[in-house]
Amino acid sequence: MIPLLYTSEMDLPPEDFRVFAQWFAGKHAPDLWESGFLTCSCFRAVTPGDVTLIDFYQIPSWDVLNQPPYTTLKGDAGKTYVSGVNRWGASAIYDQQRIDEYQPEKCTFRLLGWITMLRYDGDLAAIEAALQGAEATFRAAGALRARYSRHGRPHPRRPTRVRPEGALLLESETESQAMALLAALEAALPASASNVSSFVGHCVVPWPETQVHGD
Repeated sequence: MIPLLYTSEMDLPPEDFRVFAQWFAGKHAPDLWESGFLTCSCFRAVTPGDVTLIDFYQIPSWDVLNQPPYTTLKGDAGKTYVSGVNRWGASAIYDQQRIDEYQPEKCTFRLLGWITMLRYDGDLAAIEAALQGAEATFRAAGALRARYSRHGRPHPRRPTRVRPEGALLLESETESQAMALLAALEAALPASASNVSSFVGHCVVPWPETQVHGD
């Protein structure tokens, strides 16, 4: 069974990044692992926008979010580890419809080093078909894996801002590949797609590897 993809967005001041990353790797991710989460990774944006970090988690099923030990965790625990002001953002949970590995020998279960994500509303079947038709372009630009996802149920404990229903996430190895993939995604996206947003970022906390990068 393909795991669910759970995202948590935030706008974090640069001066708070190091202490946040240490908390994420030393406290937050281990707690989630014990709660049944499969992977926990934090990605830092390299493109402008109102989101500076997105945490990506994979979970086996909705049951994990509705039972202990997850339900006993304090949802605001991270705030005590971060000084200053930050706008903690939205949580969204996606059903991963399909995962295409373009270079299986380089793909691990955890999300890879660079992420290029495009989110959109509209006729999802038609949009996904158009994007799948651009697979050769994605491969040539350096994509290692593609994750086609659709917004699932709301998080059972946290309010969720409105986010586009569909998402395509491409994984790659370098910033230049990630940026080329953004251009390829935007070119392949049908004009009928609406409410489009993008995110390009690199993995700064790949748990259970606790080395913190990029500060």
